[in-house]
Amino acid sequence: MFKNDDVLIIDSRWVLRNDKDYLVLYLIDTSEAKTWILPPLLSYAVAFINGKNSYSRLISLIGRVFGTDDFGKSKQLTDRVLSILNDRDSIVRKRMEEPKEEDSNIFETKDFFIPLERYRFPENARLKYPTKVNLFVTKKCCAKCIYCYADLRKDNSDELLSFDEWRKIIDQCLSMGIWNIEVLGGDQLSCREGVAVTKYLMSKKVPVFLSTKCEVTESLAKELLSAGFLDKPRGPPHRLQFSIDSLKPEVADFMTNTVGFVERISRSVECCTNHGILPKIKSVLTPYNFMEMENIVSFFSTKGVKDFQFVCYSLSNFQPNEELLLSDDMKKWIHECYTYELVTKYPELHIVVQDEYRQKSPTFEERVDTWHKRARCTGGYSSLTILPTGKVVICEQMPQEKKFIVGDIRKEGLMGVWLGEEIEKFLFPPKEAFVDTSCEKCLEYADCHYNAGFCYRDALFAYGTVLQAPPNCPYQKKKGRSLI
Repeated sequence: MFKNDDVLIIDSRWVLRNDKDYLVLYLIDTSEAKTWILPPLLSYAVAFINGKNSYSRLISLIGRVFGTDDFGKSKQLTDRVLSILNDRDSIVRKRMEEPKEEDSNIFETKDFFIPLERYRFPENARLKYPTKVNLFVTKKCCAKCIYCYADLRKDNSDELLSFDEWRKIIDQCLSMGIWNIEVLGGDQLSCREGVAVTKYLMSKKVPVFLSTKCEVTESLAKELLSAGFLDKPRGPPHRLQFSIDSLKPEVADFMTNTVGFVERISRSVECCTNHGILPKIKSVLTPYNFMEMENIVSFFSTKGVKDFQFVCYSLSNFQPNEELLLSDDMKKWIHECYTYELVTKYPELHIVVQDEYRQKSPTFEERVDTWHKRARCTGGYSSLTILPTGKVVICEQMPQEKKFIVGDIRKEGLMGVWLGEEIEKFLFPPKEAFVDTSCEKCLEYADCHYNAGFCYRDALFAYGTVLQAPPNCPYQKKKGRSLI
């Protein structure tokens, strides 16, 4: 795997953080949540992968940790540790050059040692500090899409956070080792506040993901470049995504409630590629446009786009429209005609198609198995969302209403909210609150609510309340509103 003199380092896409009672290793990627609370002995081994120790030195050090002087056993243990890390992702790699002072993941091993007797996993799997903070900077947008999922109801302009307040929030996040900072909500390129926050994040080497329906003009492209869009941040590169659902002007304008949308996005893509910015194209599939995937790929790939994503429309809590849901026949057509064929036809492109077609309904046993293997919702456990007013919700798709607010950044600060009573009460309601639901007498209630967790957003959208099991729970007997 590695040569004896190879100096090993944790890849810059990952952050190793000492949370005082445990070590957490998480991926810097706003689109994919990967957070790993390391077991004690593994944490000791990982602490030696500090960007300074060679592979042979690592073997010796890990041997001591596990109490053996036998080189063969030490090497076996070391290779096992590296295999565990790289089976999850390419977490450990060879350091390619001499370290610089500012290099990420070059650290002192002693800063990441926690005595075994003090090592404690976080209670209820809630981290001591978030690994992701969403900044809902603005509700402004240049479009009014018929499928918009965001709560864009206007706030009192006198209550909005200033750029200086957003800047201080970003600085606080970075001081706590939080590198997943995503700007979302409205369209961040549609207003100066959003552009200013984006530029500040880039100046701090925080990877930025811009999803926009705005026209990127020559002047805006140059502004992004001068702010460092093509520079290397910590983690993945900065990314820009254009959302366009149809090449038919009448369909695109209808879905976005705009005029001339296709022409604007086409100009924007050409402007970006001319300046070395390679954007991604994302489309939401509805009955109006689901047959246009290949046309979109063919058209924009000739303009230099190499990355495409197609997702099925799902209901939101703010503009629910069941007429936009794909029928089973439409999903079948996508499955048979595009999920494999489109990717095969354009092997040089990165194309992701959400395949929702199911030939048959899963059995109860299959639903139980899927449920037990579900990914934990990060809302409130490792992430939170700060609204334009400074109020906080656990998820950007929760309604911005008093009963869903779990704190106020202005009054309590980031950690005051994170450690506050309101977020605890929201995440862990008493069992009595679930009267007349499948949760009320469920034998898995404690494990579900305090360990595995579930998606409050799905429960709310399907049943109008968070005090219900979500529709994918195998024990949920109540038929709720279809989400997709």
